[in-house]
Amino acid sequence: WSRRVKRKYLAILDNLHKWKEPTPSFGKDYDLDMRIFCQLAASKNTIVLQTNYDWINPNKGTINKYWILENNTWTKKEKRIRPDLYLDYIDTELDYELYKLRNNLARRTPFINSPDMISIMGNKLAQYLLFAEFMPATYVCNNIDDLYHNLDKFRCSKIVIKPTHGYGGSGVLFIDKEDLSSRIKKIKLPCLIQEFVKSNGIPGLEYKERPMDLRMIFVNHQFCCSFVRIAKKGSLLTNCCPGGGIIHMKKDKIPKKLFAISEQIVDKLKVFSRAHYALDYYFDDKNTPHLIEMNLCPGFGLAFTDKESKLFYFERLIDCIEG
Repeated sequence: WSRRVKRKYLAILDNLHKWKEPTPSFGKDYDLDMRIFCQLAASKNTIVLQTNYDWINPNKGTINKYWILENNTWTKKEKRIRPDLYLDYIDTELDYELYKLRNNLARRTPFINSPDMISIMGNKLAQYLLFAEFMPATYVCNNIDDLYHNLDKFRCSKIVIKPTHGYGGSGVLFIDKEDLSSRIKKIKLPCLIQEFVKSNGIPGLEYKERPMDLRMIFVNHQFCCSFVRIAKKGSLLTNCCPGGGIIHMKKDKIPKKLFAISEQIVDKLKVFSRAHYALDYYFDDKNTPHLIEMNLCPGFGLAFTDKESKLFYFERLIDCIEG
């Protein structure tokens, strides 16, 4: 005789899936990672559901339709189910629009990253207000006058323009100060204007004349894994989405300075339970580290060169279902 273990359900929320399509709306790398994740979860008696926000009954907290992976094939299901845990992958531009709905769901079912964490930490301005001591000088601009007013506060010849929300390098511009007028039309307001700090690679890695940064991933405020992101040739963006490369970074190779900074940041974030995030760093020409930004739900679709680290990371996410 053996006690039967109750099956758990982890729902991954998105807003891009189209029910008329035969599979969820994943890119190739994301789909590969998600299959690994779903199979690993199934081995731990957890079923992963892929769904959209508008396929949920917010009053009952049930999902009405979703995809699951069965025999390595995505299968559509139209059966009401209440998950045991949510993992949110919605574009952060929708954070405030979805805040009420998320809270409604969170009263019945916990989230990996609570609605408050998503709304606060998904905002890059809020990140700067909390972690300014580790970041380049930054100012918020609501209009064109703000841009020109804040421009004079920088001694550097180049600036960085960022949206307050977003991921994957979308909307990020590197602009020479003298060229600002000619590029105004490409800037989406409101935005952040930030000091440009020239990267000098990562200490201990051969610098290949291409910008690179280091991402450290945490689950429940515990370090899980890390990798270096390298910009594609001719670009300053290190994000993998626009074609940058990636190198797995072993824990003992990560500069100790980053663990010292991360510890201070993580201490502030411990107010949130079931947290999942990445801290992105780069080094200036004096090997001083700077926090670029914090990224929520950062790990799918990134081809880690080390499978062992990926599986360890995915296991920590699945373990969140137990609290």
